[in-house]
Amino acid sequence: MAHKYTNISDLSVLIVGLGSIGSRHYSNLRALGLTKLGILRTSNTKPHTPLDLANIPVYDDYAKALANNYDAVLICNPTSMHLKYALTAARNRCNVFIEKPLSNNMNQVYDIEQLVDKFNLKVGLGYQMKFHPNLLDIKTWISEKRIGKLVNVTVNAGEYLPLWHPWENHETSYAARKELGGGVALTQIHDIDYLTWIFGDLELLYAYGGNSGILGTDVEDYVTATLKTDTNTTVHLHLDYLQNPPARTMKIVGQYGTIDWDYYQNIANLTISGKIEQISNVEASWERNTMFLDEIKDFLYAIINDNEPTSNIPNTLSGLKTTLAIMEYINSN
Repeated sequence: MAHKYTNISDLSVLIVGLGSIGSRHYSNLRALGLTKLGILRTSNTKPHTPLDLANIPVYDDYAKALANNYDAVLICNPTSMHLKYALTAARNRCNVFIEKPLSNNMNQVYDIEQLVDKFNLKVGLGYQMKFHPNLLDIKTWISEKRIGKLVNVTVNAGEYLPLWHPWENHETSYAARKELGGGVALTQIHDIDYLTWIFGDLELLYAYGGNSGILGTDVEDYVTATLKTDTNTTVHLHLDYLQNPPARTMKIVGQYGTIDWDYYQNIANLTISGKIEQISNVEASWERNTMFLDEIKDFLYAIINDNEPTSNIPNTLSGLKTTLAIMEYINSN
């Protein structure tokens, strides 16, 4: 059933958490013309970016905030709190957008799925990489079998944690705290998610990783895993909090050629028999924030048009299970 509104600017949205990602979503919602916004603060930390909150209700009580019947709730607090707040919103019949990942365990996933079905809610997940122009082209090349039978995929993604949010102590950030769902596997789950999106479900064969002792944290800051797809393509994955300068690359080897992607160079090459056949470029005017704008528009239009967001619980759950399997493998060995 279509929503009562026809324009996304008519929707009312409550943002839970005003850290880095919550602040970004707030600014993007304002840029998209939404004015019926509310903020639930879950800490006393000031936003690192000055925000115009004039005439915006700011709550410190979740129940009082939800009593205002928002059309959607954006969950932007630490990972370990995601499902607690999402379940409360769903019980109040609010559509929910949850920052990645859905959770740091599977304990209450069934509960949120039941509420979504019961109340016909829309749930979106914050996997903005699915809106990266290069990855969209790569997904098309793979679906068209441009390089034939796939042989091997290698992904390397690393970024130096202390430089993520220079305004905060990295040792106390959620990404570095086990009790908040931190650690590189869950925090950098984007790469596992887009691999699943492009190649299908992944089966874990082997994983190695842990805490290097370099960053002064108690979470895993490097992970290397070997996985395989349903068609027996081998996938080698490396994630870390340590690389400076940062890197995010993917190489796909097939029977006819290769696909090479560099996230920081915003380019992907399709090479057949040693010759570059097609190049995926990103427009010079393109900004990283465009992915975040596209994902939130996708979620809001799903509410308006009664369709599914690009990233929802069913199509991201496999990636979460794979990530948790990697963590369990490392912890048990």
